[in-house]
Amino acid sequence: MASRTYIAFLEEAPEGGYGVSFADLPGCVSVGDDLDEAVANAAEALSLHLDGMQEDDEDFPAARTLQQIAQSGELPEGPFVYSAVTAEIEDKGERVNVYLPKTLLAQIERFGQRTGIDNRSTFFRLAARRMLNSAEPADRVAAVARGDLGDDAVHRAARGEP
Repeated sequence: MASRTYIAFLEEAPEGGYGVSFADLPGCVSVGDDLDEAVANAAEALSLHLDGMQEDDEDFPAARTLQQIAQSGELPEGPFVYSAVTAEIEDKGERVNVYLPKTLLAQIERFGQRTGIDNRSTFFRLAARRMLNSAEPADRVAAVARGDLGDDAVHRAARGEP
């Protein structure tokens, strides 16, 4: 797995919070209620943006230094903070076929429309990462997958209850 680092600009929004943009990646934007959240969200936005570029077989632009961006006249006009943001880039993917109920696919589509996740591959990749990095005990996850836990037990497990 490789990584890419780009400079993110964080600007205070008039309505509160912070907007985030990347001069080297037009359209890669994010927000946060405070600087810490804005930087964390910038890392997620960068990862999703680069994933989408990779899926579309687009080349990643060269990352410029702050000085190079300033010399090109692309610094934000008002006050700003900047941060170097890094995203891990996965190897090229492999196409797989899965069978899912149509109602689940429809829910995934609606979720994507609400969140800006514009394709199923990105959704499944993010869901898989989340499951693999979950603090949920593997035996409980396996029991849910096997159907050994009834609906009430599944809901309790989702709330972290025994």
